[in-house]
Amino acid sequence: MSLKRTESLSPASEQDGAAQALKLYDADDVNPSFSRFYPQSEQLRLTAKGLEPLFDWLEAPGSLAVADLGARARHTLLEFDGSTGFFDTATKYNTAVIVCVALTPSNDSIGLLKKLFERLGSRVTWLIARSSFAHGTWEVWENTATHKALTEASAREILAPTLDAEAWAAIDKHSLTAVAAADDRRLPLALRSHVFRWRQKYAAEFAREVTPLIKTDGKTLFVVTGDKGGVGKSSLARALTDWLLTATPSPAV
Repeated sequence: MSLKRTESLSPASEQDGAAQALKLYDADDVNPSFSRFYPQSEQLRLTAKGLEPLFDWLEAPGSLAVADLGARARHTLLEFDGSTGFFDTATKYNTAVIVCVALTPSNDSIGLLKKLFERLGSRVTWLIARSSFAHGTWEVWENTATHKALTEASAREILAPTLDAEAWAAIDKHSLTAVAAADDRRLPLALRSHVFRWRQKYAAEFAREVTPLIKTDGKTLFVVTGDKGGVGKSSLARALTDWLLTATPSPAV
């Protein structure tokens, strides 16, 4: 039995054809799983030269894009900007660049974000996704000068929900987006419901913190990175993409 959808539209869905309106890039050349779930993604090499197709998008149709960068992409991203001035060029093309960082309460993770912020500062917009799965206390982050500086720079923070491990393994095994998983009977209803709730929680966070960041009179590029590979960065990139591509999630059936 299928339930009727009564859904509000996401930013990309308000345009003619969400899939056509949203450009996707997979620049994780160590674990390029993003393009496995979104085969329309353009594959990029995680090098300063390899990221140059992002310039093409500035002059191309479409107003939204997501670039899933590899873990620990800080050095390449800074080298790319240093050699091309990409973020300054994006501003001239009326494009907001939102750097989305999957953060854990660890010195390594915070240290990488600190170095990114020191170089990019307020030339980009910051979205910090705190991992709800990570062990440790967030006081180690909240008491840092970096947290204070980002707050003063109007950075947004969300709590990244954790998907049940069995449900995550199932959608990974079948290469399912969270949207597709809700209706895929290869997954037991309990797992489909886990995916729905995870997506619903992410959607609430995005609606509150991300919607105000999207330019209505220009273009918006989301650059997703993190301190390490795996669930944190991947789940953030995939949840964000699902939210931009589709309407508010309906319950699994």
